[in-house]
Amino acid sequence: MKDTVILTVGSTLSHIDDNSLVAAITQSDIQDIFWIHQAAREINKVRSPAYMVPRGNDDSRYYVVVALSKAFLDQFDAAWRRLTKDGQVRMSFHDEHEGRKPDDASNW
Repeated sequence: MKDTVILTVGSTLSHIDDNSLVAAITQSDIQDIFWIHQAAREINKVRSPAYMVPRGNDDSRYYVVVALSKAFLDQFDAAWRRLTKDGQVRMSFHDEHEGRKPDDASNW
């Protein structure tokens, strides 16, 4: 029982040492973010056509219009909302129509 968290009625939660306390505190953070990390990796594999619209006179900034299919939203709706909540997304652009391999990408 050396590594057991001790909790009795009327007492406070305590840990055997600082390491077990840090493990317990960080576990919830990891559980909260791990699913979104896994979903982002899966979303990165999805290929969709996109249309780029310049943002005013600034040639270095664009709006990117991508149609999200029902199948995509059924699978990734919660993750997509969380990943895009600040209005910015990292995208990988692939030019597969010009004979390039799918791994020849530009990251923006």
